[in-house]
Amino acid sequence: MTDTTYHGFETTYDAALSIDMTTDWAMSMDESTAQLIEVRAAAAHLSTADWGDDLATLQAYVARREVLEGAYWERAYRGEDLCDLGR
Repeated sequence: MTDTTYHGFETTYDAALSIDMTTDWAMSMDESTAQLIEVRAAAAHLSTADWGDDLATLQAYVARREVLEGAYWERAYRGEDLCDLGR
């Protein structure tokens, strides 16, 4: 889990805009403990990440994105908040 807090943001949308997602972070994050907003950002990042015409990389990104999306929806359906805005 990252140490990121989103307490200073007015809305979840503002918090989402602050996330500087990287491919390394998206590929290595623990989707079961990361904040839900970060899991969603990781999946979105991988959907547009440059795979450089390497089909193995593309396949890895797609597989990882499916894991992230699955974790996101499972946790969202359980009622978890996207992030803690400190309120």
